[in-house]
Amino acid sequence: MHLYHGGNIPYYRVPVYGALTASLSKVGYDLLVVSEGLDDEIHEPVPFTVDQRKFTLRALVKYTNENRPDAAILFINHSKMSYFPFLLFLRSMRIPAITWTHGIDLQHKGSRFSALAHHMEHEICDGIIAVSYTHLTLPTKRIV
Repeated sequence: MHLYHGGNIPYYRVPVYGALTASLSKVGYDLLVVSEGLDDEIHEPVPFTVDQRKFTLRALVKYTNENRPDAAILFINHSKMSYFPFLLFLRSMRIPAITWTHGIDLQHKGSRFSALAHHMEHEICDGIIAVSYTHLTLPTKRIV
């Protein structure tokens, strides 16, 4: 299973990804975190495998074609131009896509474009890992 983390991994995500790695290994999955690198603040070895890559659509597609993960967890900001094309590529390759997101808060009027992006993301993905259940206000097929 691959977790695609857009940008550098910040220090506060290290224990989260370490715990996820440990949990997945208990049920027979290996987690590989694909990112653009680690923040400069991280000086210790991390408890998960990191594969450093450019986050261009071309690089992600090539890497995914070469490695064919069982599933892909996406922790990538919608503003990355490669996000939705990469998500559609995963769907076309029949690789289950799981988004790790804060969802959308319907109590606050925000950008219509942002709301549309969240709705599209939730419809396309096979599952959602919600950062906070208080923000997950859309019906989903399942919550991972």
